[in-house]
Parts: sequence; C-alpha cells; structure tokens
Amino acid sequence: MSTFQARVDRPKLDGLQAGRAVAALLVVAFHINVFILPDRLYDGDRAGAVFNMGYAGVEFFFVLSGFIMYHIHAKDFGVSTRAWTFFKRRIQRIYPIYWFILIGLLGLYAVTGSGPDNKFEPLAILTSLLLIPTPDFPIMRVAWTLEHEMLFYILFLSLIVNKRIGFIVFAVWMIGSVLIPLMGIKFFPLNFLFADYNLLFLFGMIVAWGYRFLSVPARMPIFMIGLSIYLGTGFSEALFQVDWTHCWRTWAYGIGAAMITAALAREVLTVPKWLVFLGDASYSIYLAHLPAMGVFVVVLAEFGGPWSLSPQVSGLLMMILAVLSGCLIYLCVERPLMRYSGSKS
Repeated sequence: MSTFQARVDRPKLDGLQAGRAVAALLVVAFHINVFILPDRLYDGDRAGAVFNMGYAGVEFFFVLSGFIMYHIHAKDFGVSTRAWTFFKRRIQRIYPIYWFILIGLLGLYAVTGSGPDNKFEPLAILTSLLLIPTPDFPIMRVAWTLEHEMLFYILFLSLIVNKRIGFIVFAVWMIGSVLIPLMGIKFFPLNFLFADYNLLFLFGMIVAWGYRFLSVPARMPIFMIGLSIYLGTGFSEALFQVDWTHCWRTWAYGIGAAMITAALAREVLTVPKWLVFLGDASYSIYLAHLPAMGVFVVVLAEFGGPWSLSPQVSGLLMMILAVLSGCLIYLCVERPLMRYSGSKS
C-alpha cells in the first residue's frame, strides 16, 4: 500500500515515516495478540488487552495515504497528461512486492496444506492478484486494505484527469462514505465502495492542504490532543469494553490520526533514523509479518516450543522476527524493485 511504503520528502517529513513505522508495529502487535498467541501457542492466552487496539494502525495508514497523495500530487490536479504517470507509479509501488509475497505465500500453502479454503480457487487467485474486491477476504488477508487503497487511487485519479469533474466525483464518494455507513447498509459492493474508511483519506488530504498553517507553538498541543483521541478511542474499547459503532470508531481514530499527522508534518518531534528506516520498510513488514510468524510457529513447535516462555516474551520474539523479516524483504526485494521501476513515491 502506498500508505505503507511511499517515501516522503526528506528531512522535512521524517516524522511521518516514524509514524508509519509505529502504525505497522501496531498492526503486527494486534495480529500477534489476537490470532497467533491464543490460537497457535497458548490456547486462549494473550499478551495483554492493550494490544487489541493495534488494528487502528490501518486507520493511521489511510490518513497518511491521503496526506501523501495530496502532498505530492496536488500540483497535478487538472493536468490530464500526468494521469497515466500517476497511475503507473501507483501500480509499480503496490503490486510487485505484493505479488512476490503473495506467490511465496501460495507456495507455503501448497507445501503445508494450510491457509484459507479458497487458496487454490482460480477466481480467488485472480481477484487476489489484481486486488479486485469481492465479498470475501483476499487470499492474503491483510490485502483488504490494498483494495481500499486502489479504490482511493482511482478516485484520486479523477482529480488529475479533470479537476472540476474529479471534485464532483470525489465529493459524491465522500458523501456516500458518510451516509452508507450511518444508514447501516452492509451489502456488497456498496459497503466497499462507500466504506467508512474512505473518509480517512479525505482527512489526510485536508491535513496536507493545511498543515503549513499550524503555528510552531500549537504543534505540541495538537499532537497531544490527537494522540489522546487516538489512544483514548482504542483503550476505551480494548480496556473498558466500550461498544463503538464501527463508523464512529473509525472516524474518531481518523480525527486523532489527522491531528498527529499535522503535528508530525510540522516537525513536532525529532525522530531517530532507525525509526525512519522502519517507516521505509513498513509496507514489507505489513505484507510479510503474518507469513513470517506462521513459519516461526511451525518451527517453534518442532522444537517443543513455546516451552515455559510467557505470552509476553513469545509475543516480543515474534514481533522482532516479523520486523526483521520485513526489513530483509525490503532491503533485498522491495527496494531493488523500486530502483528498477524508478518509483519514488
């Protein structure tokens, strides 16, 4: 997903790369705590309820994606000659590394016999390869977010082809993405085309348009308020069992993420280079972490694991493994593919 791996201007927006890294780690922690530990290792035990909010890394990614697309391509609005270049670069950034990991995953399923029931169905393989949305999850389950990304790119493309028509199309899309979730309409394809997640892209675009107006003294208060909204939403559900309506929860995360993004874009924090690097590698980490942890669990079982390790220790070890695996794929596969294609954003 471009939101995971698009490299933004340096050094000005290093904070956003760090934010991307943290969002990827949140998603990894969520999958470890909700799926790997209780289902594969500890018969229901988890590392801690606090990690249950890690799925919200996706909401942060969508806000960042909207920010980056507007930040880089707002100058292209209404310049139809740049439409193909924009779309070609999006294809180059999303698909090659995704195909590499998906094909490897299919090979792993063939050897182990694991995986979803539709893993070898020709139609499921085709729709998964092309990221064509269906009522079911794609074979690589985390790729559902990429389907939303591709929809966003297509609608964003309309702004480049014709600014006026694109604005109307985009406005209708956003209005529908508010009304359809509020009306509780959940049948496909309307629940995909007008998902509540779509509004997060608009939040990011608004921030990209206006973050320069954020004064230096206001940066830290905005950051802290945004962080409070973001974490407060997650903790209220994970720790205090607040029963959010999905759309309101998604938009609350989006508001918090938008405020954090604005502050980070205004350099509210100085971030270490290793965290910026993890931001660069976050797309590979996102795609590779579940397959890597699946292999780790099998190997662990062969040696009698997890022995007497606590869920917290095992979870930390799997987090380290997932991050290292993603970084290795980034260095050895994704970055060379980026250089070969000439894609930079």
